[in-house]
Amino acid sequence: ADDGLSIMGKEHLAIASVLKFPIFVLITKIDKYPEEKIKSIITDIKNILKIPGINRLALEVEDEDDVINAILAIKSKRVVPIFKVSNVTGKGLDLLIKFLHLLPPESEASRDIEPPLVYIDEVYNVTGVGTVVLGSVVRGKVNINESLMIGPNKAGEFKEVRVKSIQVNRIFVDSVSRGNIATFAIQGIDKESLRKGMVMLKGSPKVIRRFKAKIFILHHPTTIREGYVATLHSYTIRQAARFEKIQNKVLRTGDTSEVILSFLYRPEYLERGQIFVFREGRTRGVGMVLEPL
Repeated sequence: ADDGLSIMGKEHLAIASVLKFPIFVLITKIDKYPEEKIKSIITDIKNILKIPGINRLALEVEDEDDVINAILAIKSKRVVPIFKVSNVTGKGLDLLIKFLHLLPPESEASRDIEPPLVYIDEVYNVTGVGTVVLGSVVRGKVNINESLMIGPNKAGEFKEVRVKSIQVNRIFVDSVSRGNIATFAIQGIDKESLRKGMVMLKGSPKVIRRFKAKIFILHHPTTIREGYVATLHSYTIRQAARFEKIQNKVLRTGDTSEVILSFLYRPEYLERGQIFVFREGRTRGVGMVLEPL
């Protein structure tokens, strides 16, 4: 309540909303300020959620009935519950705790059945071990002694490697599932051939240099036109991309449009439906891959 909704807070709220994450908001220190200031903060939150392309509804939680409604509504990913609490007086904490206890767990059913996909974040050469990569497992399950493809290099090629060992939090494990960050000792490639943003996965992957996407502009000080270049981020990928074609020709803050983007330096591995963020200076936007070209 003392800081209100900061510029960064607004940006995070908007990005999380566009990415369709389930969200709830917690306003703390309500004992320090009058009700008018709390209402002003809630109005700021509601204004962000009303932006075209976000279109979410705020639900102020005032009693136990609202808690049940919040649990049911948050599953739709269109409603954002708002809690107001004080750690000094304890006001609102009982409702928040009940809400947290009632939140449904993530389904485990298909976690390990999907083919594995790991995005590489760091690359090391460890004495006595060899090439080691740090990666985020975004899908499936990786086992020791498993053979995977790693890439792409500048030519868009992948190379087969074998996972010799896996560590999670410096503890050796036999396998690692989606949602974990792990280090993988791999055999069949040297450190110099690897970079951040590569992937490890099964099969015969295809890479993307140009692709169609649907984007939403969170903020831009002026207008975006064809030829505009921004840095694209998706998982551990970070590369400049050019807006080759814009369906609406000109984009401003709050606009949504289909675009054709092309990477400037090398192909990357992206999948249909994959979410990305792009930025340049004060510009912020999010998008979803529709199809490779």
